[in-house]
Amino acid sequence: MSTQVVGVSSAFLIEDQVIVSNGEGQAVAVEAAGHSVATLTFGVIESAEQQSIEVVVLRSADGENWDESPVLEFPQRFYAGTMAMTLDLRKYPGTAFLKARWMVNRWGRGTLTPQFRVYLFLRA
Repeated sequence: MSTQVVGVSSAFLIEDQVIVSNGEGQAVAVEAAGHSVATLTFGVIESAEQQSIEVVVLRSADGENWDESPVLEFPQRFYAGTMAMTLDLRKYPGTAFLKARWMVNRWGRGTLTPQFRVYLFLRA
């Protein structure tokens, strides 16, 4: 898994992409932002009916071992739109990396493969 270093205190935890299954983004180094409050903006650009997506943000001290308890959970989303939430990194000393993990679901008739076009942007 690749690691992105936050140089200007901003990075994508999820690059603008189409998601069709559960997964996770790349690890993003945030050591320099460790003493601040970050704003995370989750955007659902495209979505079909009868599907949902849940996104959580995980933390790590070394980029290899990840806490199972998320430091931030976005409410389950069904439709297109954006939502911003804040994360006080000062509450999580030793945090050197963040990454996003997502879970998708689809129900109803027709194909049961979910399809979302999303992004998650961090600014600290």
